[in-house]
Amino acid sequence: HPLATAITAATPSAPAAVDVVEDAGHGITGRVGGRTVRVGNARWLDVSEQSDTAEHMAGQGMTVVVVEVDGRFAGLIGVRDELRPESAETVRMLHTQGIATVMLTGDNGRTARAIAREAGITDVQAEQLPRDKADAITALVATRPTAMVGDGINDAPALATATVGIAMGVKGSAAAIESADVAFTGHDLRLIPAALA
Repeated sequence: HPLATAITAATPSAPAAVDVVEDAGHGITGRVGGRTVRVGNARWLDVSEQSDTAEHMAGQGMTVVVVEVDGRFAGLIGVRDELRPESAETVRMLHTQGIATVMLTGDNGRTARAIAREAGITDVQAEQLPRDKADAITALVATRPTAMVGDGINDAPALATATVGIAMGVKGSAAAIESADVAFTGHDLRLIPAALA
């Protein structure tokens, strides 16, 4: 998961967890030094005592990751997914072609809207679990041909549901690449409007 990759890259000397179990779309639970540690989103873990801090972080476009140790709040981690430099240009190119854009993301609403504003996307559906993304694509497919672009494991069901599923980059998850109809080996998002044209 990209959030896990970012967090482990920032803390390479952290002790390894054992008995790790994923709760898809929410987070993970494991044991570290004999203690139960849960790491996940604020919809899953209680952040009430630091809700103002979490809201401030989300308002800055950060995904807020909550850490809990032995059932007690332990901290917050903010991870900001920077837009690719060509994102806004790609969205403009799609809009020029008459193609509407929708952002489906597992991020909270404030984070999603902050990133979407930078990209030029106005239709944002946040706090989406993998099944929610697939349901949103199903609803869109019922009214018009719909392409889904993604690269993560949580995108796989929606990629498989779309009229055309497009996986981006060779570093995308295997599940996303296998679920998609098309897989671009490059990372430049401008490949999408060019291919659709």
